[in-house]
Amino acid sequence: ALIHVRQFLEMNQVINGLTMDKEIEIWLQNATSSEPPFVIAEGRKAIPPKDAQVRYHFETDFLHAGTINDDGSIDFQERGDIPYVEAETLLAVKTPAEEGKTGMTVHGEEILVDDPVDLTFSSGSGTRISEDGTRIYADTAGQPHLDAMGNVTVCPEYQIRGDIGLETGNINFDGNVVVSGAVKQGFKVQCASLTAHEIQGAEVDIEGDLNVSNGIMDTELVKVKGTVQAKFVRNSKINAFGDLITQKEIVDSTIYLSGACINDQGSIINSTVSAKLGISAGLIGNKASKPCELTVGVDEHTEKLIARINSKLNINNQAIEELTQEKDALKKEELSLHAEIAQHAHVQDRAQLELKDIQKKVGALRASGNMAALQKVALTVKEIQANAQKAEQMINEGFDRQDDLSNQIMQKERRINEFTEINTTLLDEKKRLQEFSMRNKPVPELKVGKQIQARTKIFSKNSSLNMNTTTGRSRIREICHQSGGLGGMESHEMKIMDY
Repeated sequence: ALIHVRQFLEMNQVINGLTMDKEIEIWLQNATSSEPPFVIAEGRKAIPPKDAQVRYHFETDFLHAGTINDDGSIDFQERGDIPYVEAETLLAVKTPAEEGKTGMTVHGEEILVDDPVDLTFSSGSGTRISEDGTRIYADTAGQPHLDAMGNVTVCPEYQIRGDIGLETGNINFDGNVVVSGAVKQGFKVQCASLTAHEIQGAEVDIEGDLNVSNGIMDTELVKVKGTVQAKFVRNSKINAFGDLITQKEIVDSTIYLSGACINDQGSIINSTVSAKLGISAGLIGNKASKPCELTVGVDEHTEKLIARINSKLNINNQAIEELTQEKDALKKEELSLHAEIAQHAHVQDRAQLELKDIQKKVGALRASGNMAALQKVALTVKEIQANAQKAEQMINEGFDRQDDLSNQIMQKERRINEFTEINTTLLDEKKRLQEFSMRNKPVPELKVGKQIQARTKIFSKNSSLNMNTTTGRSRIREICHQSGGLGGMESHEMKIMDY
């Protein structure tokens, strides 16, 4: 009976996790119909990986809400309870990712498992990370903050009475900046977060939120890793990882958001707006202005940043390749030069031996009085000495060239290392951007509270729509249609629906 069992297993290619013959024989001899099935072969289950997890011990989604005044401006003096921590406070804990283990079927086929998902976990200003890299603590008292790139910081506050202008100069502060006046044209602000009355043509680059009680005007570049709040935006460019929240108009502006554009009571006129988490507005466009171009459900903001990084990586990799080729050519020349120096050194050695040999013969020639032979020997000595001198000159030139080649090789290696370090930083930044972009599902939806003008262009990931007519209160969303049931062909359209 055992042989038949083995034949059956062979025929069905069961080769892994087999029960021993002795156990099979015992079962065959004693088995009854009432007994449970006997396990004759058993595979090894795969153990799935465990993704990394990060737990934050402070409110990470805190928003400077503020109070909206009658004129639409925002009072950021009343911002509710702001998170605050003392030094040594535990801010975040990371549970590291764990690798899974592959399994094996009874047929000997490997059951593969995915790689675990790791998460960015790094401490910024005002914090420190534990030696094992799993805990982040506050190094100072202040407001804790998690930026879009996964950095945890604790920020002190810097208050400026009046404007940021000639009296203050550019501001670069490792914390929160509160300005009672405006940030004037031509000045730059770099900080953790910024609260100001107005932004007037300034350059703003901040890690957290931008809160503007009045408006953002004629500003060529606003880079914000948090949320932007303002009464209005005019003739400006905004790039933000969070939402843009306005109460009045967005006019003549170009805006790229990884969050949402929220302008429920206001208007969007003659502007390009791209928001991964959707757009909501009261009015879109008017008869006198150029049509708006609106993109929803696509993270063009992050895509552009990643595209820039990829471009830099390509340029750096090309530079590394060229430098490596140049270094290899120099090393090849260095090796060839080493052989040449050795050859010239051999000429020198031979010359010394020949001169010693000649010196032994000179005495005998002089004694014999053979002047012709002596003259011939003298000419030979001069020729040997000339060759030796030339060989020495070539050796010295070779050593000088070797030093030059060695310096050039070191310079090439230094440049290669510099580009490699830059690439490491760029790849880390790219990974953080990809992690950030995966956190929220896209919302391919445009909400119109009052009216959307004809000729408005609406884009999403897989479809687009040119508004043929002016339409009132509505909701425009990308819809996926599937023909032929599950697994069938997919088609997409931007559909106008009731609000």
